[in-house]
Amino acid sequence: MNKLLNMAMEVRCDMHTLKEFMKWERSKLSERLAEEWIESQQAMAVLKIKKRALQNFRDKGVLPFSNVHGKCYYKAVDVEALLQSNYLFKKKKTHGTE
Repeated sequence: MNKLLNMAMEVRCDMHTLKEFMKWERSKLSERLAEEWIESQQAMAVLKIKKRALQNFRDKGVLPFSNVHGKCYYKAVDVEALLQSNYLFKKKKTHGTE
């Protein structure tokens, strides 16, 4: 009888551990999604563009997006990649010394 009670307690403990692990994984996924996806307003603010320019980026395939019930979402890394791909560094010209 004690052996059966011990097994039941172990199973209960394992179930509790599994339940806690699942909660942790679910919260981790929520955090990742919150960090990875931004809405149109946020994308416009980061890129410092208007709504029509963002629409042009979508139409031309410049910026990938996801559309859920008419609302557009963008991966933050894609917005950053767009900025990085258009980063220009020009050397300042110095007169007479080169």
